[in-house]
Amino acid sequence: MNEIRDSLAKIPKTRKIVSVSIMFGSIFGVFFVGSYFNLFGAKIDFVQKPSTFLFFGFMLTGLFGIFYLFQPIKNAFKSIAIVAALFFAAALFGKFIRGEL
Repeated sequence: MNEIRDSLAKIPKTRKIVSVSIMFGSIFGVFFVGSYFNLFGAKIDFVQKPSTFLFFGFMLTGLFGIFYLFQPIKNAFKSIAIVAALFFAAALFGKFIRGEL
């Protein structure tokens, strides 16, 4: 527990403010887009509901805020690209399993 506290103490205050703002803004965006476009509980369909891209974009933005808090911005972009590739691979795998490809 002390290690976490010590590592958070070394982070500059402006980086903390920016990353927390990104995280909370993306949480708000996920719930706003999900409720406004009725995405919660619906099938993930990028063709019929292109707002799903925005939904996943806000999720990736929130993850970027978390990565940016603990890493330099260049590494945060690399990490978020890896996570986006994993999301894309999971989507393709799901379509393959359902026989849509």
